[in-house]
Amino acid sequence: MSLWLSLLFFGLPAFALVVGFHWVMPTLIAGGMAPFYAYFVGAGIPLAGMLMASLVAYCWEGNPLTWAALKVRFRLYRMDGKSWLWVVGILVLSLLGFGLASQVGSGLITTGIMPLPASLPAFLDPQSTVSPLLALDEAFGGLKGNWMALAAFGVLLFFNIIGEEFWWRGYILPRQELAFGKWTWVVHGVLWACFHVFKWWDIIALLPVTLALAFMVCRLKNTTPGIVVHFIFNGLGALGILAGVLGLGN
Repeated sequence: MSLWLSLLFFGLPAFALVVGFHWVMPTLIAGGMAPFYAYFVGAGIPLAGMLMASLVAYCWEGNPLTWAALKVRFRLYRMDGKSWLWVVGILVLSLLGFGLASQVGSGLITTGIMPLPASLPAFLDPQSTVSPLLALDEAFGGLKGNWMALAAFGVLLFFNIIGEEFWWRGYILPRQELAFGKWTWVVHGVLWACFHVFKWWDIIALLPVTLALAFMVCRLKNTTPGIVVHFIFNGLGALGILAGVLGLGN
């Protein structure tokens, strides 16, 4: 997969998320929908579309629609001890890198170099003065006893992780390796970070994460460790939602 084709395959989902995040979500919120559910629709549809696109592209290559064949093409192999060590190491590195790079992003926001959207919901606003638990409570229209909130987060997390991993690392990455060789993880990691242009204030913070994960998957030739790291990294938000559902911190 050439650079131009890579830009197209990364750019189309990025554009869909920009529309979903900056047009669909605010429109739904203005219509009275709770912010998280508006985000669920605005981001969830493009992410689900990526999952469908990965399967369609897989079939267009002439591959049989069987789990056994899909596992081989998307390199969904079992985890061994070495893979788990990589997962732990990359997860720690990603969290540290994200934390340090976030400080750079925060500085750019504070100085006005990187402005934020005017009507950003508190749970998505890195400069919000509202406590994280209260921001989540407002995002769901009330969390205490609201188990549906946790279920909704789980559904969005599924499409987020599986949609991205099947499309990026399952379908695209092996094709990029044929074009970019040992530098594939750099090209892939940078493009994946830029895919998050719908939340441009997070790109700098995410770059260490996207590069580290891409390097691991390229090195192991296995998509599964990437799925595990991505799931843990993005799934940490479930802890705050669970605390709100249980009424902790109120």
